[in-house]
Amino acid sequence: MKRLVLILLATPACFSEPPETSLSGSTGGPASTSGTFEPAESSSTDADGESTGSGTWGSGSTGWVEQSTGWVEQSTTGGETGEAPTTSGPPGICGNGEMEAGEACDDPEASLEVGACRPDCGGLIESRTIRLSNTSALGDLGENPVATLDALCPGGYRAMFSDGENRRATTVGNGVFDPVDWVLEPYTAYLNADGALLWVTDEVALLGVRTGTAQPLLAPIVAFEDNPPGCFTGMNPDWTAPASANCQGWSSTSASDDHNVGIPWVQDQGSFLNNGGLTPCNLPEHVYCVES
Repeated sequence: MKRLVLILLATPACFSEPPETSLSGSTGGPASTSGTFEPAESSSTDADGESTGSGTWGSGSTGWVEQSTGWVEQSTTGGETGEAPTTSGPPGICGNGEMEAGEACDDPEASLEVGACRPDCGGLIESRTIRLSNTSALGDLGENPVATLDALCPGGYRAMFSDGENRRATTVGNGVFDPVDWVLEPYTAYLNADGALLWVTDEVALLGVRTGTAQPLLAPIVAFEDNPPGCFTGMNPDWTAPASANCQGWSSTSASDDHNVGIPWVQDQGSFLNNGGLTPCNLPEHVYCVES
């Protein structure tokens, strides 16, 4: 009797190297392809003994770690974590005489004078100059009155002027509320062109104002002997913008229209902004220029 013999040839299983492709997850970027994939310590095995679970894309210059919530970036070298970011501590208590987090200086006896520590501990009180423009303009200041008057000032200076919209000091008399592109700074000493101190502002960035009350300047912006002209300011004596007396919204050069004018040699409360008089819009006026 003949026997049929079935011969089974065993051949080795074929395995291919894992493709060097990028890994991506719900967040984060692609993994580096320069590393090797190693099973994570928390991986488990299935019924056939194969490794399952997450792994670490290891030795590359930058890698990603798969976690239950997605992909997170590892440190920049060798899969090790980097240093934790440092953050500043809580802000210090201004006025206790100790330099603490968030303070540039601290002086419990801080005064409003040049070089002193600001009462808000934000630095030293610096000085700026206020001078008159070298040139003048009529009452028609163009589509942007602020830009027109800024252009009358030398480089590094801006016009102390308000049109009530593009630039304004305040909407509340002798206070600071809703300023726009304002040129004065809090805790700053302002000098005239001769170096005389005009005023040191406190938290209210207005000249000649303390606790909501107008006070005389310490010196005139320009000495009377210099025969200075009047100045456009666009403001009432309390730093608000007037509803009228503004050359028809700074669009008129007619002698029948007028505006209020500031008097630079007067130190009285608010008169350097507006002396209460009216000036025809066909007369040239200068502007106060504030160093930025």
